[in-house]
Amino acid sequence: MPLQWAMTRNNLGAALSRLGERESGTARLEEAVAAYGNALAVFAPALADHYVGVTRQDLARAQAIIAKRQTEAAP
Repeated sequence: MPLQWAMTRNNLGAALSRLGERESGTARLEEAVAAYGNALAVFAPALADHYVGVTRQDLARAQAIIAKRQTEAAP
């Protein structure tokens, strides 16, 4: 059941992203990025285009938040 596993990873990414948005660090957001990547590794070859699109958007959002926080933290 790879698609169900990928959906679970996607949902995990969403939960970690929400938690990460509420925290000041990037650890949970980085975990979310990894979870989204795992989901995409299954969705893309399965040609689950809708899920690929949604997951890529969520991944990009988490990455953007990480980049913003890293920029703000830089001296």
